[in-house]
Amino acid sequence: MTPRHPHRTPLATPLAGAALTLVVIAAAACDRGQSEPPPPTTVTTPTTPAATTEPAPATGAARATPAGAVKIEFKDGDGREVLAFKPKDNGAKVVDGTGAEIVRITAKGDTGDKVKLKGPDDTVLAYIQARDDGSLEIEDPTSKQRLFVFKRQDDGDYKLEDGAGTRLYDVKVRPYGFEIFDSKGDRELYKVKVKGEKTSLRRPDDSTAYATKDPVAAVAVACLGFDALPQPLRLGLYHQVQKHLGRTP
Repeated sequence: MTPRHPHRTPLATPLAGAALTLVVIAAAACDRGQSEPPPPTTVTTPTTPAATTEPAPATGAARATPAGAVKIEFKDGDGREVLAFKPKDNGAKVVDGTGAEIVRITAKGDTGDKVKLKGPDDTVLAYIQARDDGSLEIEDPTSKQRLFVFKRQDDGDYKLEDGAGTRLYDVKVRPYGFEIFDSKGDRELYKVKVKGEKTSLRRPDDSTAYATKDPVAAVAVACLGFDALPQPLRLGLYHQVQKHLGRTP
């Protein structure tokens, strides 16, 4: 009697499975090559750095500082430098033509409405306070007594008074700038003339006391002609008028 053997399905060997896989992959790749476009080619363009523009030089001899302020230089009639306002983070230092310090102007608080004036020996000389009505008051070293007041009039002119209200100077608007008169208003002391980029403080004989081509307000330059005030106070007043009233001619 012949023994019965059950039917057996051959198992796929690893080699046969691998061959089958390669056939499937090749067929799929062939099919993709006929139906799908090739992936786009990416072209990389080198990046050229943007050109850097150097800032234009400041007008005249003014030199820009990181804070955006400028150094203001004044010369005499012979073209020699006699004053320089050097901006600082919280004010300015003023030196003469030799570089010697005359006065330091330091802001009190963030607004700069009040500044302290100190001499080269660190002595407090005065304070200058900007008031809400637009006037500027020069106070004594204790900041308790008002010494002088500079303010604009309704007609556009300016005047300087002492602490008691006595008029010391009139500063009158003129087509060329300003004219400075004594307390009686009948004697011309100086003129402030603006011509092109040049602003100058001129004596009655038209000789130059101070001149600059830097950006200044003519009314501020008028303060340099207040000879009744000590020089450090004149310079401090110029600085504060330039700051607070500099938008006027």
